[in-house]
Amino acid sequence: HEELYVFLDGDGEFFADGERIPVTAGTAIRVAPPVARSWRSTGDTPLVYLVIQATEGTLAAHTFADGEPCGGNPWQD
Repeated sequence: HEELYVFLDGDGEFFADGERIPVTAGTAIRVAPPVARSWRSTGDTPLVYLVIQATEGTLAAHTFADGEPCGGNPWQD
């Protein structure tokens, strides 16, 4: 399965095939198989996230390069 990780709260790191990516509220990362992945909290509060799984190949048109970082969390006032 392909997976989309959406981080909702906290601070942490996401590891994908040896690459370390800092994550915070509002970060979204798409990962396709066979990428090895893991994540961890690096802050004092829990790292809260949502994972959406889809059949491999169905998210092909929506890649990491499709978006732009928007700084901060656009869902919080």
